Formats: sequence, structure tokens, C-alpha cells
Amino acid sequence: MQLFFLIYLSSGVAQAAPALKHVASTDDGIVVRARIDEKSGRGETLAKGLIKAPVSKVWALLNQLDSYSSFMPFLRTSRVVKRNKDHVWQYLRTDTPVASDRDYTLKFSMKKGSDTTPWKVGWVVDNTAGPKPIKGVVRVSFATGSWTLTPAHAGRATQAVYRLKTHPGGSIPSWLAHMGNKRAIPDIIRAVRKKVQ
Repeated sequence: MQLFFLIYLSSGVAQAAPALKHVASTDDGIVVRARIDEKSGRGETLAKGLIKAPVSKVWALLNQLDSYSSFMPFLRTSRVVKRNKDHVWQYLRTDTPVASDRDYTLKFSMKKGSDTTPWKVGWVVDNTAGPKPIKGVVRVSFATGSWTLTPAHAGRATQAVYRLKTHPGGSIPSWLAHMGNKRAIPDIIRAVRKKVQ
């Protein structure tokens, strides 16, 4: 779900990317790993944490794309702009305290799992399906990401993995954006926890 925060970076491609390194473990059990390609200014961040709700409940929430801005941090706008039988397109605009707003349109794919196989939500930027750029708002042009949800605790909980590859765009230095991941990405998992628990 969500690129959404300008803070998140994304992985370098082509050449051998550095390994994901542990960058944070929070008091509430979220582990964050990341890597960055200094040359391209792209990085990848992965956060893993337990959500005390069944997968079906977490899945249902992540499918409410129109309402992300009501519970996800740093979002001003979230709305579905297009649907077909395979994909949903969602327009997002950030609202962050220390940098210019960003916006982008994401193309989502949803794949249900089972009691033994992961449930997946994936996305890529597809700005051609969304509104035109807005003056004063930085248009994000690269982002891919996913949620992987696995049943835990005999189906009473969900092991969630949130993965994001992106470039923040604009003039934010990559080292600063990378540093912000340690704090901001766990807040995404916390927001989902709060909404479903």
C-alpha cells in the first residue's frame, strides 16, 4: 500500500545491490531492515511485525484504498481513480511536516492466500492513470511495494511484512530520506494495528 511517504527510498537495480541490513528494532516488536544505492538515490526498506488480528481482517482493511488517508500517517488524500477485474488504481498525496507534499498514482494487485499461504497486496507507480501534476507538489515517479500477510497464532494474528522500494523525488538528500525510514515505516504497521485490533 503505500508508497506514500516521500521519506521512503528504494532499491538500486541492475548491479548487485547491497544486502538488507538491520536498522531498527522497536519496543513494540517491529523489525526494520534497509539498503540504499547511493549512486541512484534509491533504497529499499522492509518492516516486519505482528498484528493481533486475523489475516482476513487485515486484508479487508488494506483493500479499503479510498480510506487510507483516514488512518495512515502523513497522507492528505487517498482515492480510487480506476478499477478493472485485475487491478485498482489509487491516487495519493502526502502531508508531511518537513518537506513539500508528494503525489503519485499506484496500481494495486491483490492476491488472496489461505490458512497456509501468504496473502499479498502489491503496487507500482502508474501516474498515467491519475490526475495531472499539481504545481508545488512533487510528483513521485518510481515506487514499488507490497504487503505480505501470513496467518499466525492459529489464525488469531497476522505476521505482516511491508516492503517498499522508491525514490522520494525533489531535493531531499538520499541519506536523509533513508534515515527517516527507521521512524516512519514502523508507523505504517502501527496504523494498521490500531485500526484492526
